[in-house]
Amino acid sequence: MLQNLITLGIITLYALLVAYLLNAFINLQLRKFMKSNEVNLSLALVKLTFLVAGGLLLSEIPAVINTLSDTLRNQYAYVELYKLTFQNVSFFIGIILLVLIFIYFVSTALFRLVSPKNSFKIEVANNVVERVIIFIGIVLIITFSIKGYIPILLDYFIPYQTIPTIR
Repeated sequence: MLQNLITLGIITLYALLVAYLLNAFINLQLRKFMKSNEVNLSLALVKLTFLVAGGLLLSEIPAVINTLSDTLRNQYAYVELYKLTFQNVSFFIGIILLVLIFIYFVSTALFRLVSPKNSFKIEVANNVVERVIIFIGIVLIITFSIKGYIPILLDYFIPYQTIPTIR
């Protein structure tokens, strides 16, 4: 029970960290094309889309964390168990962030293919919601197609106990 509460707390803190880092990344990518005091619906829609995409990808982590904690519980004691769980969950969140950045760049490239005359960043700066909705659709399609493979990817990094072979 205590392990589940600690896991839930860690996931919640990491979800907040992912939301903060996504907001910073999107601001870094798009704010230089906009006026400083401008309220922009397109930018808000892009941020919302990436927060939803991040939530969808993070929703795959609890099953992997349960497998990780079951595996580590058989190998380590309390302090070492929590330390290794924290390290591995941090690594998993880093992978999720890299996947989200990958989704951003692939979506931008696909938007460029769909709308060759328009740059995504300029469309957001000009507050063209119609074009941003196309980008949102691309992001969500890529997110839903990648979502099922996240547990498989993260499961690869779980340190399973090796069984020695005798020859």
